[in-house]
Amino acid sequence: MTIADVKNITLAQELQYDVSYISKWVNGRMLPSERGVEKILHGISSCITASVDDEKRDLLYRKYSVFCMEDLEQVIFDNLLIEYNYVKNLKVDTGSEIAPQIVCYPELTLLQFVNKMRHPVLRKVESLEVVAMIDLLAMDKNCQTVIAELQDNYNNSVDRKYPGVHFSMLIDTSLDHGNTLRNMELILNMISNFSSVDFDLYESKQAIGKLIFTVREGFTISGMMTDSNHCIAVTASENPEISSVMYDKLKSFCGHSNQILEHASVPEFLSGNNYMKSILSEQQYWLISSVTEHFLPEDLFEELLEEQVKGQQDAETLALIRRNHVLVRNIMGEMTTKILLYESALQNFMVTGEMDLFCCKVCLTTKQRLRYLENMVEKLKQNPGIEVRVFSTEYLNNFHLVNTPNVFCSDSISYIRLKNQAGVGILNKVSVSRMFVKSLDEIWAHLNDVSKEGAWGVEDTWSLIHHISRSLRLLAMMEEETDAG
Repeated sequence: MTIADVKNITLAQELQYDVSYISKWVNGRMLPSERGVEKILHGISSCITASVDDEKRDLLYRKYSVFCMEDLEQVIFDNLLIEYNYVKNLKVDTGSEIAPQIVCYPELTLLQFVNKMRHPVLRKVESLEVVAMIDLLAMDKNCQTVIAELQDNYNNSVDRKYPGVHFSMLIDTSLDHGNTLRNMELILNMISNFSSVDFDLYESKQAIGKLIFTVREGFTISGMMTDSNHCIAVTASENPEISSVMYDKLKSFCGHSNQILEHASVPEFLSGNNYMKSILSEQQYWLISSVTEHFLPEDLFEELLEEQVKGQQDAETLALIRRNHVLVRNIMGEMTTKILLYESALQNFMVTGEMDLFCCKVCLTTKQRLRYLENMVEKLKQNPGIEVRVFSTEYLNNFHLVNTPNVFCSDSISYIRLKNQAGVGILNKVSVSRMFVKSLDEIWAHLNDVSKEGAWGVEDTWSLIHHISRSLRLLAMMEEETDAG
């Protein structure tokens, strides 16, 4: 209201409320009625966007990382609702309408704790520094899910980037928490969900039994876990000095030596020989959610490089891509690899033609898709060392990924390619790499056990690949007839 220069009397006229009510809401002495709160908040956000001038509008755009008036109105409403719910819940907990600087709770369930982490300060997406030390893998699955989706407070679009938001999380991966597959799923989902911000994940034994979440100069909450569902001695503070001290202390535990995921751009990854090291490794496992460059025929590779990749990358990167393609072409006949291929990867490729070519996104025509699949079948027949199993997560309990990345694991290097983020993430910690390999082993064993309902064997895999090929031939014929007509 201050930025848009909206007076209390203007808002009162817009909402058709007495100005005394507006004054009490603004001063924090009263909350709007819960029964009509959404209508009121929509009215406030509409009034603000209608009143703001061009200069202040651009300021609000930057503040909330939006680019049009419709999104601005929506994000103002969302933030008002977050603030409203926070104060409403605070009143239930403390009896106070205005947040005290420090609040203590003898005991909370972990879900209650996690929900209190959703502080309204997270809406400050222009500049936000967050660090957390959480014994994440020891928590109940419901709590893990909520934490993995905390970005919803400042991100409602996977395509939107928030370069001013920096989020570091310290977790313990050294202990065996029983469900390795679920832990890999959680880590992959977090990495994918938080890819719109500057997110770093660190290994720290100090995280065992701890729950600490801190926003620099904004908010901090901490407690001790007693089991997978409860915590005690919880303290929350909105004192900027306290939260800054806590932030600096936790940040001191974040170093390159304990970084779980090291980010690298496409040129950095290709020029640093990490790709070469991966493709030459033994005991390889690939988890493929979108079709990759590995089965590209030579002529199709050159077509895509010239038609699409050339416009995305500079000359130096193009040279690196070509050099590594030559390596792939020469090694594919001899390598030993187990490939876990999502059913949806082939289905999406058939329909859209989207492909991950050395972390560059390209789109193949129907005929190009068919050439790719025919070459893939030929390469698989020539080299029995490359084994492929197609699978759907529906056949695996508790394994469901959002914005599924491509994962490449081996005995020498393991890395992840994210769908909505340029570059790759290299897994630095041996404990996490082993977790991933063990999880992929579990999926492979499940798919090979044909006695299990829904298990996909070798014949099922080949059957689907041939079905996709036949479908593409029919589509190509139909397109030819349409063009001729």
